[in-house]
Amino acid sequence: MRLALFSAGVVVWVLLAMLAGKQWYAKGYRYWVGCILALVATPVVALLVGALLAERLEIVERRLLASGDYKRCQRCKDVIPKRAGMCRYCGREPGC
Repeated sequence: MRLALFSAGVVVWVLLAMLAGKQWYAKGYRYWVGCILALVATPVVALLVGALLAERLEIVERRLLASGDYKRCQRCKDVIPKRAGMCRYCGREPGC
């Protein structure tokens, strides 16, 4: 019984560490740094630190553009979905 409870706790701990890593990656930081912090400290600490981290926009934009699903508006230079008919920031059609 104790081993099963311990195993379940380890699985939850690792899953929360992976969630923290994903949160860090979404903000432009390295995935594994968030995971390691969660494994060493606690997942709660890593998630709180990740929530307080500033988003690194240049890295997030570079990842979006590299995915091929996004492009830059020719007018305002913000990143928008390729399928967008209008830029949500400047209101113009992309390419105008």
